[in-house]
Amino acid sequence: MLLQNNDTIIYVLAILIATVIIGLIIYITVILVESKHKASDKALLIFLLALIIVVVIPILLAVIATVLDAIGDPLTQLRDPPTHNFLLYLVPIFGFLLILVCTKFLIDLDWSSALWIALLAIFFLYIIFTVIPELYTFIWELAGQGPPPI
Repeated sequence: MLLQNNDTIIYVLAILIATVIIGLIIYITVILVESKHKASDKALLIFLLALIIVVVIPILLAVIATVLDAIGDPLTQLRDPPTHNFLLYLVPIFGFLLILVCTKFLIDLDWSSALWIALLAIFFLYIIFTVIPELYTFIWELAGQGPPPI
């Protein structure tokens, strides 16, 4: 039922392509930072991590943004005059921390290696979502949030 629409098939293909690109980037980074043996031993987990980074983390960030918006809006109304809700600027920080923790525990790395891998992964993830903004909007709408606030 979900795949009956032609646009949905294109988005699923875009998710797969983004997952493969992020997975290859993480795989190459693990080869450079750790070793080739670690990368080949954890290849399946690397691509599982890439799928989590492309699909699951944006949905979690949508939920976090909703919670921060619900907390921040009443707080901004307390000021005279009401100001902008700056709590939403914390969402990318939470995203980076989620990617860092997933990288650390899924690939079983030390914190310094996981930090570099997470930095490169989030950098290329932002590039992919900038080049294909419809993909980010599609994943955000999967979370049931409507258009992204940021």
